[in-house]
Amino acid sequence: MAACSGGVRTAFGEAFLLTADASYIEPLRRQIANLYAMARTGNGRTLLPNKHGGNGWYAFQPIDHAEVQRDIYLWSMDPADLRHMAQDPWMAFLAGANPAYPETALRQAMEVIRRRVAGIRADQSTPDTRAADCPQRFSPLPVGALVNLTLGGNDPGTSGNILNARLRYFDPAARRAGLPDAVAALVERIAADQITLTLVNTDPVNARKVIVRMGAYGEHECTSVTSSKGKVETRGRDVTIELAAGAGERPTIGMKRYANQPTVALPW
Repeated sequence: MAACSGGVRTAFGEAFLLTADASYIEPLRRQIANLYAMARTGNGRTLLPNKHGGNGWYAFQPIDHAEVQRDIYLWSMDPADLRHMAQDPWMAFLAGANPAYPETALRQAMEVIRRRVAGIRADQSTPDTRAADCPQRFSPLPVGALVNLTLGGNDPGTSGNILNARLRYFDPAARRAGLPDAVAALVERIAADQITLTLVNTDPVNARKVIVRMGAYGEHECTSVTSSKGKVETRGRDVTIELAAGAGERPTIGMKRYANQPTVALPW
């Protein structure tokens, strides 16, 4: 039996999203505690068991199930859930201890793209000899850093997990999901009841509007927006922010988490 499978992570994430019942977090939290209770040290690294069978835990590997631990923390916002995440670069950035993370993560992602594209070009296999899942290792789409930095979310990975993110964006002019053209976003701080981000309109001529949704599925409720224009009390799943040409804004959005039933409905 696997130590902490992606399917289990998905199931508990969906249950928590739908119910906001914190008891759904506890089985994953206990499993992480069980793994660390059995940890060994090898070559200066912490090794966790990856399998369990008739003779107990085995297959010790230098893996920390960081994706599961990040989900647990983002659900609970309990600092105790970060006890094994001291070396996680994104968590350190959110705590103000790793200011270079955005630039470093972008450079690493670009290097992954270059390496995988080179792999595609060097691949000598043919359609009749290539396994169906062969192209997966060449996918030039490393989106983890973008999910972290623009959505304040954890990379859902490839196991069908739902997106656990604090924000989502829509372009009201183009009537589509995603950031508007020329608009960049950086989530700087995440707290239990608020989030701070920077939005920049890189178009030097035209203003832009961006709809910011509370949660990947509108599961959170906005309570206030504090910006350079002051603080505004508001309610709703979505907030519209207007950016002047060539200008930026650094709003802090107050929110009540898991106050709404999730939806995939568009904001218009």
